[in-house]
Amino acid sequence: MGKLYGVSHDVENLDELSQLIRELEYQNFQSASLELPDDYLELREQNMGIFFFGVIGKYLEEKGTKIFSLDPPELMDEVYTLIDSIAIKKGEYDISEVNSELRVAKKKVDDNFVAPEVRFRYKRILRRNPRILELTQNGLRVEELESMLMSVHKKRDEVMLERINEINPELVVVGLGHAREIKNKLTNYEYIDFTKVIYR
Repeated sequence: MGKLYGVSHDVENLDELSQLIRELEYQNFQSASLELPDDYLELREQNMGIFFFGVIGKYLEEKGTKIFSLDPPELMDEVYTLIDSIAIKKGEYDISEVNSELRVAKKKVDDNFVAPEVRFRYKRILRRNPRILELTQNGLRVEELESMLMSVHKKRDEVMLERINEINPELVVVGLGHAREIKNKLTNYEYIDFTKVIYR
């Protein structure tokens, strides 16, 4: 039977990260599926490490575990564009910053003197910021954007479940919300709510 861990992966909760590593220290897994984007290795090469799942992935790789990603980048792009769009609609983020970033990215992305990791960020801005402008300027209400965000998360759940069933890894580590959504469809996995483990 495999193991499915649901984690909070809060950037302010370093205890959870260190305790999960200790939890995994004396366990050996041939394969693991993590809530990582498909381009996580490219992100790592560009010094754009991913907190929590990136750290767990690197740790497991060093132990000889084969890592599989669960998140298509296009879905993650849509998640972040919706989050930023909602923040703009709520007055928590200034749309002028979106326009400013976009102008700089268009001008600098092909500059030969730009560091590779900076060019990578510019390319991401060129993917995401036009979509943010589209979402915030078409009259959508906050509630409608939030509903769209929930739909994207649901699609991510579906993709994760499909990939897990296809790969059948020995270990799965995903965010708590995703884990709760997919756990009942993964009957060959022991479900562990790790937020309860570390706080009990």
